[in-house]
Amino acid sequence: MCTQVSFFIKEFVVSMSCFSCFTGFFQHAAETPSVPAGSRYNVEIIRLSGEQLCKLCVGEGCTVQMLKFQIQQETNISWMRQKLIHGSAMKPLEDCNIVTELADAAGRLALQFIQLAKPIVEPASAQLKEPLALQHAIQAKDVDKCLALLAAPELASLNSLDYTHGCSVLHHAAWLGLAEVCEAILDRPDFVHADTLDTLGMTALHCAAHASHLGAVHTLVTSKAFNSVDSRDAQFDRTGLGYSARDIADMCGHTAIVKAIDASGR
Repeated sequence: MCTQVSFFIKEFVVSMSCFSCFTGFFQHAAETPSVPAGSRYNVEIIRLSGEQLCKLCVGEGCTVQMLKFQIQQETNISWMRQKLIHGSAMKPLEDCNIVTELADAAGRLALQFIQLAKPIVEPASAQLKEPLALQHAIQAKDVDKCLALLAAPELASLNSLDYTHGCSVLHHAAWLGLAEVCEAILDRPDFVHADTLDTLGMTALHCAAHASHLGAVHTLVTSKAFNSVDSRDAQFDRTGLGYSARDIADMCGHTAIVKAIDASGR
C-alpha cells in the first residue's frame, strides 16, 4: 500500500470517521505490480458425504479465501459459511493458506467441504432507538454487538448517515473490513443506503477496496442488494475525474481485489 494511503488509514482510526482529506491522493499512488502468469491447478471440492460439490481451476498462489470466493460463485454458498479440510487434518485450512502448495506433482488437489449454518443471533434489546448505536458498535469493531443490533426487527440507527461525510453504516463496516456485518446490513430489506455515495462520491465498495479488505469486497460484489459495483463517482481532488473501486485497488496495488471485482462480472 502506498505511503499516502497508509497515512489516511491511520487518520481514520484516530478520528473514527470514514475519511478526512484526500487531496492529491492519486498523485502518489503506487504502481500496480505485474504478476506473471503461473501454472494452473485442478481443485476438487468434496462434501463429507463423498459427493462432489464442484471442480475448479485456480492459478498459482491462490489462497483458501480466494478459493472460497470461487466456490461461492459456483454454488451460491457464502464464503463465510465454508470450511475446507485437507487430507486427514482435523483443523480446517486458514483463509491465508496457499491452496496450490497442497497440490500433488500433477497439479491436482482434493479438499473436503463443510457448510456451516448461519448462526442464530439473539436480538439486542437495548440501544435500538439510539440514532448512532450501530455506527458506534461498528467503529468499536464489536461484531457481536453489531449482529445483535441488526437482528432486531426495528433499528433506528440502521439508516443513519454520519454528519461529517455522509457515510452510511455500510461505508463504515466496509472501511473496517467487517464482512459479516456488511452481509447482515445488506440482508436487511429496510436498509436503504446500499448504493449511497458519501460526500466524496465513495460507495461502500470504494471504502473496502481502498482499505484492502478482500472479504468485504467480495461480500459487496456478490450481494444482490449492492448495485454500484461500477460506480466511477469517487473524486478526491475535485478535478472532475472520477474513480471506480477497481481503479482505487489497481492504483494501490491491491491485485487480489482487482481480480475479485473483475471475477464478479458486474
